[in-house]
Amino acid sequence: QSFRHLVEIHYRERWTIQQYAAALLVSHDRLHSICTRTLSKTPSQLVQERVIFEAKLRLERSGSSIQQLAHDLGFSDATTFSHYFKRYSGTTPAAFRRMIKKPHLVPADSLSFGHADWP
Repeated sequence: QSFRHLVEIHYRERWTIQQYAAALLVSHDRLHSICTRTLSKTPSQLVQERVIFEAKLRLERSGSSIQQLAHDLGFSDATTFSHYFKRYSGTTPAAFRRMIKKPHLVPADSLSFGHADWP
């Protein structure tokens, strides 16, 4: 729970897993062990899921430019954000935004989900 709380506070700052572990006063390996044992996901996966969740939510509900979203999510530029988003969601932010305007074309698992669903 403490890790998830820290992720919620610092994911926009793009903290490393080592920074999270240090803030929790545990080793990187211990944090990894706790997360994989209790949630079946690595700390990195949990942070990535939170960033992608927020990105999808903002792409769906905000009219902000991709550049502005990238900045708001702690990325150095829109290109870095686009590569990150594509790696973890399978599509670019611009393509995702176009898809959500045509709901019949969007796979249900690619839309954002409720905040309570975040692990």
